[in-house]
Amino acid sequence: MRIASIVLLLMLSAGLYAQDWWYDGYIIVDNKKVEGMVWVPPHSQTTGNVVCGIDLEGFYSLVKFRSNNGDENIYGPHDIAGFSFNHEGSIYIFQSNLLHHKSIIKSEQIRERFLNVVYLGEVSLLRDIRLMQHDVTGIKGGGNQEYLTYYEYYLYSQEKGLHHISASKTKNLYQVLVEGGISESFLFQTDVKVTIRNLPLLFEEYEQWNSKQQDKNDLTI
Repeated sequence: MRIASIVLLLMLSAGLYAQDWWYDGYIIVDNKKVEGMVWVPPHSQTTGNVVCGIDLEGFYSLVKFRSNNGDENIYGPHDIAGFSFNHEGSIYIFQSNLLHHKSIIKSEQIRERFLNVVYLGEVSLLRDIRLMQHDVTGIKGGGNQEYLTYYEYYLYSQEKGLHHISASKTKNLYQVLVEGGISESFLFQTDVKVTIRNLPLLFEEYEQWNSKQQDKNDLTI
């Protein structure tokens, strides 16, 4: 029974890697869109484990792209302005950005990253993923490593550029969003609790609210 389970697992794994994991997409180079295919691996690029659905962790630092003319390369945030791909009906967009962090280690003060576009508009919501290794004790007392992930969010607009979202002792998140360009009228009437955890949901509702405001403006013209 145990051998049969192992054989089945090997067959499933072989099936995963036998499939074509290239998906329609493009990269932005010198303000030009280059169309082709993006490699979306069936496993975590951090742990190597097979995943269900899609794992985006690796895309924050690099992307493997094959152009329509057959050229295949791996690009980092310093190579291209961004990329996008369509995976099973969902469109994923990443933009290259230069992030500034407060750190006593000079090499960590500036980081180039692809940020995932959660919401695209006059004021866009972008996010970065941070990984932390956490030591845990195994069943038999041995040491294992577990990866903990969390998101950091950014606002972006042509007028104000990239703005890290963080609430401090002197400014709450509400003030930070208003200063970043989000309508105060929307924040005043929304039923979504204004927290960093709720930002994707908040911007989803913001998009609907913006659309209704545009409709109202069109009717008054």
